[in-house]
Amino acid sequence: MANGFSFTLPTPNNLSEVIFMMKNDIKNNGGEFDGDVKSGTFTVVYGVTIKGKYTVNGDVVNVDITDRPIVATQNKIITKVKEYFGIKK
Repeated sequence: MANGFSFTLPTPNNLSEVIFMMKNDIKNNGGEFDGDVKSGTFTVVYGVTIKGKYTVNGDVVNVDITDRPIVATQNKIITKVKEYFGIKK
């Protein structure tokens, strides 16, 4: 595994609620989550294991994918992370 990359997302209006739901969803699906409305780390398991971290900077969330298998495309990972942050498209 390797092949990290970074991207940004708009900060959701209901960030506290989103973080709470994201934490539960990731943990309920065998992953790990340690974070709050400022920053955090996550390990997402959905057929493959993806590791990353995020930092909230005002109206932008900076996401760094730190570890992923080569078979997990950037687009698929970005789509999955957007879903966790409540962003539909």
